[in-house]
Amino acid sequence: MVDLGELEPADVSVQLYAGTITASGSIGDAAPLTMEHSKQMAPGRHLYVGRVDCKTSGRHGFAVRVLPGNPDMASPFEPGLILWN
Repeated sequence: MVDLGELEPADVSVQLYAGTITASGSIGDAAPLTMEHSKQMAPGRHLYVGRVDCKTSGRHGFAVRVLPGNPDMASPFEPGLILWN
């Protein structure tokens, strides 16, 4: 669930950043997976869904990040507006 406030789902891209857990406890060999907007749960609160296929055994971890989704931007990383959680 993501609280977007006044933003619309089309204004952002919600990604699941998932991979194996390294010996130091960080996520290694990670790959972003764009999650799909499922439905609005309440005003400003939206449910996103995604699926991670684990192809190896062992410890795995994930983080969720919200990026700007405006198609007019050259890159979503440009303005420094990424939120990790």
